[in-house]
Order: sequence, then structure tokens, then C-alpha cells
Amino acid sequence: MNNMKTFLHSFRSEWLKTRHTAASWLVIIGGFFMPVIFTLIQIIKPNSFSTLVFGAEFWNVILVRAWEFTSILLMPFGVILATSLIAQIEFKNNAWKQVCTTPQSMTTIFSAKLMVIVMMLAQFFVYFNLGLWLSPYVAAFFNHSLPLPDTILPPMKYAADAWAFFITYLPIVALQYLVSLRFGNFLISIGTGLGLVIMSIFLFKWEYGYTVPYTYNLYHFLIMSGQGAGPKDVNIYALSFIFFFALSSIALISFIFKKQRG
Repeated sequence: MNNMKTFLHSFRSEWLKTRHTAASWLVIIGGFFMPVIFTLIQIIKPNSFSTLVFGAEFWNVILVRAWEFTSILLMPFGVILATSLIAQIEFKNNAWKQVCTTPQSMTTIFSAKLMVIVMMLAQFFVYFNLGLWLSPYVAAFFNHSLPLPDTILPPMKYAADAWAFFITYLPIVALQYLVSLRFGNFLISIGTGLGLVIMSIFLFKWEYGYTVPYTYNLYHFLIMSGQGAGPKDVNIYALSFIFFFALSSIALISFIFKKQRG
């Protein structure tokens, strides 16, 4: 019970650190970025993308098109930036010595910070899906020639795809967290992440592309859009969890035994 209370206090402290930081704004802006783009397109060019064009298929079309850009570039880069910013708050403020002298274990500090990153990832999906749902209604408010959708947003499909994408991004979070805590240099953290994202774009068509966990979000996009399938006889969602826990464990061990943190 005391351990749980300590963790909750540590989590609350880490969460408060993110308020009004670049990472928190990144989640908000990133979550609403594509929905805003689609809203503007519907207002300005309703004949190219709107309920007038797609009718009952509007919700499925907007989901696939929104994730087409988001899953390949926007989301991976956002995860890398947000994870690095949160993980390296203490490096930036030279505050590791103060944090490590508080009455909490290294495991608690590590876990609370990681949980904050995971929660912010979940927060992105809430903003993203909320924005997509509001998109046609906001567009219709500003452009009265646009009719409201004939059908409601399919909540189970949106939730299922959001959950699947959430799972596929967990390995990226874990590896980025490992690198960010290991190296205090922000450029090393960002450079490593961007390099792996670019590499994954070329490797996901490879027979053994599933060995690189940065490809899992690309595989899921092909599955959800009907443009292809994941690697044969491989469960990318189970692998995502395996990589997440394995990389998180390595990161924890590295963090505990790191001699100099600040």
C-alpha cells in the first residue's frame, strides 16, 4: 500500500512537470492537427472531401486518410519528441541530484515518468478521435452548404484502431525512453529515433521487417486500410508488448546502474 501511495505521488509530481511544457503542447497540437486540416478542406473545398462526396462511407474514409499521414510521419516523430522532452526534463534543469535524494526508489522514479509518457500517448488518441468526430460538424457550421453526416461515427471501429495503433507505438516509446535516459544529449536521442523511423519506412516491406518494432504502426495501417496485411504468421501486437516490456526492463536496469545522471 505504501509503495502504491509513493508511486501515485511520484506520478502526480511527474505529471505536473509536463504542464505547459513543449511536450504537453505537442500532444494537443499533434492530436488536433489532422482533424483541423480535414475540417478546413471540407470548408474550403467541399467537392473534394466531404459528406457530399463520400456519403455513408465518410467516417471510414476520414479515418483511413487521417491515419495515412499520421501513422507514417506525424505520430512517430511526435512520440520521439515527446518522449525525449519528458525523459530529459531533469537533464535540462540539472535536477537529477534533487530527484534522486527524494524518498523514492529509482524504480518508482523510472516507472512514474514512463507512465506519464504512456498516458500522454493515450491523451493524443483522445484528442485525435475527438477532432475527427467534430470535423464534419464544425465544417457544416462554417459552410452551410454542407449536410451533416447521415450516419454516426462508428465508435467501436475508431476505438479498435486507436487501441491497435496505441499498442504498436509502445515499443517506440520504450526504446526512445531508454536512449533518452542513457544519453543526456537531446540531439543523440532525437537523431536515433528519426534514424530508426526513416529506416523502418524502407524495411517494413522486407520479409523480416517485423524484427524492427518501428514498422508495426505501418503494418497496422495497411491492415486497417485494406491495402495489405502484416507479416505472415507474425502477431505484431503481441510482439509490440514483448518489445515494450523487454526494452523497458533494459532501460530500467540501465537507469539504476548509471553512475552519473546529471
